[in-house]
Amino acid sequence: MASPPFIVLPHPLKGRAVTATRDLPPGSPLLTTRPCSVYTIQREFRREVCARCFAYDRGVEWKVRVELPAEGKQKQSPTLGLVFCTEICRDEWVHRQGAIGLQAWKTAWEIGSRQKGKRSSSNSSEASSDAGAEPAPEGRPSFEEIDRSWTEAEETLGKRVRELRLRESNQGAQMNKSENKLLQRAKDTKPPTIETLWAVVSGVMSHYWTHNTPIELLNEKSELPADNDEWTEILRLKHHHTPFSSHEELQDYISAYICLLAQLPEVLIPSLTPEVIQTLQNAAAHNSFSIRPALNSGAYNAEYLGWGLWTTGSIWNHSCSPNIAKARVRDRWVFVVDRDANGKVGVRLGEELCISYLGGDEKELSVAERRKRLQDAWGFECQCDACVREAL
Repeated sequence: MASPPFIVLPHPLKGRAVTATRDLPPGSPLLTTRPCSVYTIQREFRREVCARCFAYDRGVEWKVRVELPAEGKQKQSPTLGLVFCTEICRDEWVHRQGAIGLQAWKTAWEIGSRQKGKRSSSNSSEASSDAGAEPAPEGRPSFEEIDRSWTEAEETLGKRVRELRLRESNQGAQMNKSENKLLQRAKDTKPPTIETLWAVVSGVMSHYWTHNTPIELLNEKSELPADNDEWTEILRLKHHHTPFSSHEELQDYISAYICLLAQLPEVLIPSLTPEVIQTLQNAAAHNSFSIRPALNSGAYNAEYLGWGLWTTGSIWNHSCSPNIAKARVRDRWVFVVDRDANGKVGVRLGEELCISYLGGDEKELSVAERRKRLQDAWGFECQCDACVREAL
Protein backbone atom coordinates (compact mmCIF):
# COMPACT_ATOMS: atom_id res chain seq x y z
CA MET A 1 0.00 0.00 0.00
CA ALA A 2 1.40 3.41 -1.01
CA SER A 3 2.17 5.84 1.79
CA PRO A 4 -0.06 8.93 2.13
CA PRO A 5 1.03 11.80 -0.15
CA PHE A 6 0.99 14.33 2.68
CA ILE A 7 1.20 14.72 6.44
CA VAL A 8 -0.40 17.30 8.73
CA LEU A 9 2.03 18.75 11.26
CA PRO A 10 1.88 21.54 13.88
CA HIS A 11 3.11 24.93 12.65
CA PRO A 12 4.32 27.71 15.01
CA LEU A 13 2.53 30.48 13.07
CA LYS A 14 -0.30 28.79 11.20
CA GLY A 15 -1.41 26.26 13.78
CA ARG A 16 -0.88 23.38 11.37
CA ALA A 17 0.48 22.83 7.87
CA VAL A 18 0.12 20.10 5.27
CA THR A 19 3.40 19.03 3.69
CA ALA A 20 4.22 16.58 0.91
CA THR A 21 5.77 13.26 2.01
CA ARG A 22 7.37 12.73 -1.39
CA ASP A 23 7.77 14.39 -4.79
CA LEU A 24 4.34 14.67 -6.40
CA PRO A 25 3.89 15.20 -10.15
CA PRO A 26 1.12 17.47 -11.51
CA GLY A 27 -2.32 15.91 -11.27
CA SER A 28 -1.43 13.68 -8.31
CA PRO A 29 -4.59 12.98 -6.26
CA LEU A 30 -4.42 14.25 -2.70
CA LEU A 31 -7.85 14.03 -1.09
CA THR A 32 -11.52 13.47 -1.83
CA THR A 33 -13.77 14.70 0.96
CA ARG A 34 -16.81 13.15 2.48
CA PRO A 35 -20.15 14.87 1.80
CA CYS A 36 -20.52 18.15 3.67
CA SER A 37 -21.84 18.14 7.24
CA VAL A 38 -23.60 21.49 7.24
CA TYR A 39 -24.83 23.65 4.38
CA THR A 40 -27.34 26.17 3.17
CA ILE A 41 -28.67 27.29 -0.21
CA GLN A 42 -29.53 30.87 -1.06
CA ARG A 43 -33.29 31.29 -1.14
CA GLU A 44 -33.33 32.79 -4.64
CA PHE A 45 -31.67 29.62 -5.97
CA ARG A 46 -33.62 27.05 -3.96
CA ARG A 47 -35.54 25.82 -7.04
CA GLU A 48 -32.37 25.62 -9.13
CA VAL A 49 -29.81 23.95 -6.82
CA CYS A 50 -30.09 20.26 -5.95
CA ALA A 51 -30.16 19.91 -2.16
CA ARG A 52 -28.18 16.66 -2.39
CA CYS A 53 -25.40 17.17 -4.96
CA PHE A 54 -25.71 20.98 -5.52
CA ALA A 55 -26.16 20.50 -9.28
CA TYR A 56 -27.04 23.77 -11.04
CA ASP A 57 -27.87 24.14 -14.75
CA ARG A 58 -27.91 27.85 -15.63
CA GLY A 59 -31.20 28.64 -13.93
CA VAL A 60 -33.13 25.49 -14.89
CA GLU A 61 -35.64 24.64 -12.16
CA TRP A 62 -35.41 21.07 -10.89
CA LYS A 63 -38.77 19.34 -10.59
CA VAL A 64 -38.07 16.49 -8.14
CA ARG A 65 -39.26 17.15 -4.59
CA VAL A 66 -39.84 15.23 -1.38
CA GLU A 67 -43.49 14.26 -1.16
CA LEU A 68 -44.72 14.19 2.42
CA PRO A 69 -48.16 12.86 3.36
CA ALA A 70 -50.84 15.48 3.95
CA GLU A 71 -51.60 16.07 7.63
CA GLY A 72 -55.01 16.55 9.22
CA LYS A 73 -57.29 18.61 6.99
CA GLN A 74 -54.52 19.64 4.61
CA LYS A 75 -55.49 19.33 0.95
CA GLN A 76 -51.92 19.60 -0.31
CA SER A 77 -48.86 17.69 0.79
CA PRO A 78 -46.48 19.74 2.94
CA THR A 79 -43.20 20.73 1.33
CA LEU A 80 -39.60 21.16 2.45
CA GLY A 81 -38.80 24.02 0.07
CA LEU A 82 -36.00 21.93 -1.46
CA VAL A 83 -35.54 20.44 -4.94
CA PHE A 84 -33.42 17.65 -6.40
CA CYS A 85 -31.94 17.05 -9.85
CA THR A 86 -32.95 13.37 -9.94
CA GLU A 87 -35.00 10.91 -7.93
CA ILE A 88 -31.75 9.18 -7.01
CA CYS A 89 -30.46 12.34 -5.33
CA ARG A 90 -33.77 12.81 -3.55
CA ASP A 91 -33.84 9.23 -2.27
CA GLU A 92 -30.21 9.42 -1.08
CA TRP A 93 -30.97 12.65 0.77
CA VAL A 94 -34.16 11.28 2.36
CA HIS A 95 -32.33 8.14 3.48
CA ARG A 96 -29.59 10.20 5.09
CA GLN A 97 -32.02 12.50 6.92
CA GLY A 98 -34.38 9.88 8.31
CA ALA A 99 -37.89 10.63 9.57
CA ILE A 100 -36.65 13.03 12.26
CA GLY A 101 -34.57 14.97 9.75
CA LEU A 102 -37.48 15.32 7.34
CA GLN A 103 -39.63 16.76 10.10
CA ALA A 104 -36.87 19.21 11.04
CA TRP A 105 -36.42 20.48 7.46
CA LYS A 106 -40.20 20.77 7.08
CA THR A 107 -40.39 22.86 10.26
CA ALA A 108 -37.59 25.12 9.03
CA TRP A 109 -39.39 25.77 5.75
CA GLU A 110 -42.67 26.54 7.50
CA ILE A 111 -40.93 29.09 9.71
CA GLY A 112 -38.93 30.59 6.84
CA SER A 113 -42.02 30.91 4.66
CA ARG A 114 -43.34 33.51 7.09
CA GLN A 115 -40.53 35.81 5.90
CA LYS A 116 -41.29 35.86 2.19
CA GLY A 117 -39.15 38.32 0.33
CA LYS A 118 -36.78 38.96 3.23
CA ARG A 119 -33.23 39.80 2.21
CA SER A 120 -30.74 36.96 2.45
CA SER A 121 -28.73 36.75 5.66
CA SER A 122 -25.53 37.00 3.62
CA ASN A 123 -26.57 40.58 2.87
CA SER A 124 -28.06 41.29 6.27
CA SER A 125 -25.72 44.19 6.92
CA GLU A 126 -27.55 46.06 4.17
CA ALA A 127 -31.03 45.19 5.32
CA SER A 128 -33.20 47.93 6.74
CA SER A 129 -34.55 47.66 10.25
CA ASP A 130 -38.24 47.14 11.00
CA ALA A 131 -40.40 50.21 11.28
CA GLY A 132 -40.29 51.57 14.82
CA ALA A 133 -37.39 49.34 15.87
CA GLU A 134 -34.05 50.73 16.89
CA PRO A 135 -31.45 50.21 14.17
CA ALA A 136 -28.88 47.57 14.98
CA PRO A 137 -25.37 48.79 15.85
CA GLU A 138 -22.98 49.03 12.95
CA GLY A 139 -19.91 46.89 12.49
CA ARG A 140 -18.98 43.36 13.42
CA PRO A 141 -20.23 42.28 16.87
CA SER A 142 -17.46 41.61 19.37
CA PHE A 143 -17.10 38.41 21.39
CA GLU A 144 -18.56 40.23 24.42
CA GLU A 145 -21.56 41.44 22.41
CA ILE A 146 -22.17 37.97 21.02
CA ASP A 147 -21.97 36.39 24.46
CA ARG A 148 -24.27 39.02 25.96
CA SER A 149 -26.87 38.61 23.20
CA TRP A 150 -27.00 34.83 23.57
CA THR A 151 -27.15 35.04 27.37
CA GLU A 152 -30.03 37.51 27.20
CA ALA A 153 -31.95 35.35 24.72
CA GLU A 154 -31.48 32.27 26.87
CA GLU A 155 -32.46 33.95 30.12
CA THR A 156 -35.42 35.79 28.61
CA LEU A 157 -37.01 32.93 26.68
CA GLY A 158 -34.76 30.06 25.65
CA LYS A 159 -34.24 28.34 28.99
CA ARG A 160 -37.93 28.33 29.89
CA VAL A 161 -39.06 27.13 26.44
CA ARG A 162 -36.53 24.29 26.61
CA GLU A 163 -37.85 23.23 30.01
CA LEU A 164 -41.43 23.23 28.74
CA ARG A 165 -40.62 21.19 25.62
CA LEU A 166 -38.59 18.60 27.54
CA ARG A 167 -41.20 18.32 30.28
CA GLU A 168 -43.89 17.82 27.66
CA SER A 169 -41.79 15.15 25.97
CA ASN A 170 -40.61 13.26 29.06
CA GLN A 171 -43.68 13.51 31.27
CA GLY A 172 -46.53 14.21 28.87
CA ALA A 173 -47.64 17.03 31.17
CA GLN A 174 -50.15 19.52 29.84
CA MET A 175 -49.15 23.18 29.78
CA ASN A 176 -51.25 25.79 31.51
CA LYS A 177 -52.43 29.03 29.95
CA SER A 178 -49.36 31.08 30.85
CA GLU A 179 -47.02 28.35 29.61
CA ASN A 180 -48.88 28.09 26.32
CA LYS A 181 -48.60 31.84 25.99
CA LEU A 182 -44.85 31.68 26.56
CA LEU A 183 -44.47 28.95 23.94
CA GLN A 184 -46.54 30.95 21.46
CA ARG A 185 -44.34 33.97 22.11
CA ALA A 186 -41.34 31.91 21.03
CA LYS A 187 -43.16 30.70 17.92
CA ASP A 188 -44.04 34.30 17.05
CA THR A 189 -40.42 35.46 17.23
CA LYS A 190 -39.49 37.45 14.13
CA PRO A 191 -38.67 34.67 11.65
CA PRO A 192 -35.07 34.46 10.42
CA THR A 193 -34.02 33.94 6.83
CA ILE A 194 -34.43 30.49 5.36
CA GLU A 195 -30.69 30.40 4.70
CA THR A 196 -30.02 30.67 8.43
CA LEU A 197 -32.71 28.12 9.29
CA TRP A 198 -31.28 25.58 6.86
CA ALA A 199 -27.75 26.09 8.18
CA VAL A 200 -28.93 25.60 11.78
CA VAL A 201 -31.08 22.56 10.99
CA SER A 202 -28.26 20.83 9.09
CA GLY A 203 -25.95 21.54 12.03
CA VAL A 204 -28.46 20.24 14.56
CA MET A 205 -28.91 17.06 12.53
CA SER A 206 -25.14 16.58 12.33
CA HIS A 207 -24.93 16.87 16.12
CA TYR A 208 -27.94 14.58 16.60
CA TRP A 209 -26.69 11.79 14.31
CA THR A 210 -23.26 11.90 15.96
CA HIS A 211 -24.91 10.93 19.24
CA ASN A 212 -27.78 8.84 17.88
CA THR A 213 -26.67 6.49 15.10
CA PRO A 214 -29.79 4.98 13.50
CA ILE A 215 -29.87 1.19 13.73
CA GLU A 216 -30.57 0.78 10.01
CA LEU A 217 -27.33 2.61 9.14
CA LEU A 218 -25.17 0.43 11.36
CA ASN A 219 -25.84 -2.62 9.20
CA GLU A 220 -25.17 -1.22 5.73
CA LYS A 221 -22.69 0.83 3.75
CA SER A 222 -23.49 4.43 4.53
CA GLU A 223 -22.07 7.85 3.67
CA LEU A 224 -21.91 8.74 7.33
CA PRO A 225 -18.31 8.87 8.62
CA ALA A 226 -16.85 5.52 9.60
CA ASP A 227 -17.16 6.43 13.27
CA ASN A 228 -20.30 8.53 12.66
CA ASP A 229 -18.63 11.38 14.50
CA GLU A 230 -19.19 14.40 12.28
CA TRP A 231 -19.60 16.76 15.23
CA THR A 232 -16.22 15.80 16.65
CA GLU A 233 -14.72 16.66 13.26
CA ILE A 234 -16.39 20.08 13.48
CA LEU A 235 -14.96 20.61 16.96
CA ARG A 236 -11.44 19.91 15.64
CA LEU A 237 -11.61 22.72 13.09
CA LYS A 238 -10.09 26.13 13.70
CA HIS A 239 -12.81 28.33 15.19
CA HIS A 240 -13.41 32.05 14.74
CA HIS A 241 -15.05 33.50 17.86
CA THR A 242 -16.41 36.68 16.25
CA PRO A 243 -17.94 35.05 13.16
CA PHE A 244 -20.89 37.33 12.49
CA SER A 245 -20.45 40.02 9.83
CA SER A 246 -23.16 42.19 11.38
CA HIS A 247 -25.47 42.48 14.37
CA GLU A 248 -28.39 41.62 12.06
CA GLU A 249 -26.76 38.29 11.21
CA LEU A 250 -26.22 37.53 14.91
CA GLN A 251 -29.87 38.28 15.67
CA ASP A 252 -30.93 36.11 12.72
CA TYR A 253 -29.21 33.09 14.30
CA ILE A 254 -30.71 33.84 17.69
CA SER A 255 -34.17 34.10 16.11
CA ALA A 256 -33.61 30.76 14.37
CA TYR A 257 -32.71 29.22 17.72
CA ILE A 258 -35.84 30.49 19.49
CA CYS A 259 -38.23 29.64 16.63
CA LEU A 260 -36.83 26.14 16.17
CA LEU A 261 -36.65 25.51 19.93
CA ALA A 262 -40.41 25.98 20.10
CA GLN A 263 -41.23 23.80 17.10
CA LEU A 264 -38.64 21.13 16.28
CA PRO A 265 -39.37 17.51 17.29
CA GLU A 266 -38.68 17.11 21.01
CA VAL A 267 -35.99 14.49 20.38
CA LEU A 268 -33.83 17.20 18.75
CA ILE A 269 -34.02 19.67 21.66
CA PRO A 270 -30.78 18.39 23.31
CA SER A 271 -28.98 19.08 20.01
CA LEU A 272 -30.44 22.59 19.70
CA THR A 273 -28.53 24.75 22.17
CA PRO A 274 -26.71 28.10 22.00
CA GLU A 275 -23.44 26.17 22.34
CA VAL A 276 -24.22 23.98 19.32
CA ILE A 277 -25.22 26.95 17.14
CA GLN A 278 -22.21 29.01 18.19
CA THR A 279 -19.89 26.06 17.54
CA LEU A 280 -21.45 25.65 14.11
CA GLN A 281 -21.03 29.31 13.19
CA ASN A 282 -17.54 29.62 14.70
CA ALA A 283 -16.37 26.62 12.65
CA ALA A 284 -18.10 27.65 9.42
CA ALA A 285 -16.65 31.17 9.52
CA HIS A 286 -13.11 29.92 8.83
CA ASN A 287 -13.74 26.58 7.15
CA SER A 288 -16.73 26.75 4.84
CA PHE A 289 -16.52 26.48 1.05
CA SER A 290 -18.79 28.54 -1.17
CA ILE A 291 -21.06 26.61 -3.52
CA ARG A 292 -20.78 28.04 -7.04
CA PRO A 293 -21.62 26.79 -10.53
CA ALA A 294 -18.80 24.92 -12.24
CA LEU A 295 -17.68 26.15 -15.66
CA ASN A 296 -16.49 23.89 -18.48
CA SER A 297 -12.91 24.73 -17.59
CA GLY A 298 -13.37 23.41 -14.07
CA ALA A 299 -13.22 26.93 -12.64
CA TYR A 300 -16.13 28.53 -10.83
CA ASN A 301 -17.98 31.68 -11.70
CA ALA A 302 -19.03 34.38 -9.26
CA GLU A 303 -22.64 33.24 -8.82
CA TYR A 304 -22.95 32.48 -5.10
CA LEU A 305 -25.43 29.65 -4.53
CA GLY A 306 -24.74 28.93 -0.87
CA TRP A 307 -22.05 27.47 1.38
CA GLY A 308 -21.10 24.14 2.90
CA LEU A 309 -18.85 22.82 5.63
CA TRP A 310 -16.65 19.96 4.40
CA THR A 311 -14.73 19.03 7.54
CA THR A 312 -12.25 16.73 5.80
CA GLY A 313 -11.42 19.42 3.23
CA SER A 314 -10.53 22.14 5.75
CA ILE A 315 -6.93 21.12 6.41
CA TRP A 316 -5.21 23.30 3.82
CA ASN A 317 -3.65 26.70 4.46
CA HIS A 318 -4.00 29.54 1.97
CA SER A 319 -1.52 30.77 -0.60
CA CYS A 320 -1.99 33.40 -3.32
CA SER A 321 0.15 31.12 -5.50
CA PRO A 322 -1.48 27.77 -4.61
CA ASN A 323 -0.04 24.43 -5.63
CA ILE A 324 -3.32 22.55 -5.19
CA ALA A 325 -6.22 22.61 -7.64
CA LYS A 326 -9.67 21.90 -6.23
CA ALA A 327 -12.95 21.00 -7.88
CA ARG A 328 -16.37 20.10 -6.53
CA VAL A 329 -17.71 16.81 -7.84
CA ARG A 330 -21.34 16.57 -6.78
CA ASP A 331 -21.29 17.07 -3.00
CA ARG A 332 -17.59 16.28 -2.53
CA TRP A 333 -14.40 18.27 -3.09
CA VAL A 334 -11.47 16.73 -4.95
CA PHE A 335 -7.95 18.10 -4.41
CA VAL A 336 -5.02 17.36 -6.74
CA VAL A 337 -1.56 18.78 -7.29
CA ASP A 338 -1.95 21.75 -9.62
CA ARG A 339 -0.75 21.04 -13.15
CA ASP A 340 0.92 24.42 -13.59
CA ALA A 341 1.49 25.66 -10.05
CA ASN A 342 3.90 28.61 -10.25
CA GLY A 343 5.31 27.23 -13.47
CA LYS A 344 6.89 24.39 -11.50
CA VAL A 345 6.66 20.70 -12.20
CA GLY A 346 4.52 19.39 -9.37
CA VAL A 347 5.43 19.54 -5.67
CA ARG A 348 8.67 18.61 -3.94
CA LEU A 349 9.19 16.54 -0.79
CA GLY A 350 8.59 18.69 2.31
CA GLU A 351 6.85 21.51 0.42
CA GLU A 352 3.68 22.88 2.00
CA LEU A 353 0.48 22.11 0.11
CA CYS A 354 -1.87 25.10 -0.13
CA ILE A 355 -5.12 26.09 -1.79
CA SER A 356 -6.40 29.57 -2.56
CA TYR A 357 -9.16 30.89 -0.32
CA LEU A 358 -9.93 33.46 -3.03
CA GLY A 359 -11.22 30.96 -5.56
CA GLY A 360 -9.05 32.15 -8.43
CA ASP A 361 -9.60 35.88 -7.85
CA GLU A 362 -5.99 36.21 -6.69
CA LYS A 363 -4.83 36.16 -10.32
CA GLU A 364 -6.50 39.52 -11.01
CA LEU A 365 -5.79 41.31 -7.71
CA SER A 366 -2.85 43.31 -6.38
CA VAL A 367 -1.17 42.25 -3.15
CA ALA A 368 -2.97 45.05 -1.27
CA GLU A 369 -6.34 43.97 -2.68
CA ARG A 370 -5.70 40.32 -1.86
CA ARG A 371 -4.65 41.09 1.68
CA LYS A 372 -7.68 43.30 2.29
CA ARG A 373 -10.08 40.67 0.97
CA LEU A 374 -8.47 37.94 3.07
CA GLN A 375 -8.45 40.17 6.15
CA ASP A 376 -12.13 41.03 5.74
CA ALA A 377 -13.28 37.49 5.03
CA TRP A 378 -10.84 35.31 6.96
CA GLY A 379 -9.28 37.59 9.57
CA PHE A 380 -5.58 37.32 8.67
CA GLU A 381 -2.99 39.31 6.74
CA CYS A 382 -1.54 37.04 4.09
CA GLN A 383 2.20 36.38 4.39
CA CYS A 384 2.48 33.79 1.63
CA ASP A 385 5.57 33.82 -0.59
CA ALA A 386 3.75 35.65 -3.38
CA CYS A 387 2.50 38.45 -1.09
CA VAL A 388 5.84 38.90 0.66
CA ARG A 389 7.64 39.00 -2.69
CA GLU A 390 5.21 41.47 -4.30
CA ALA A 391 5.13 43.72 -1.24
CA LEU A 392 8.88 44.38 -1.40
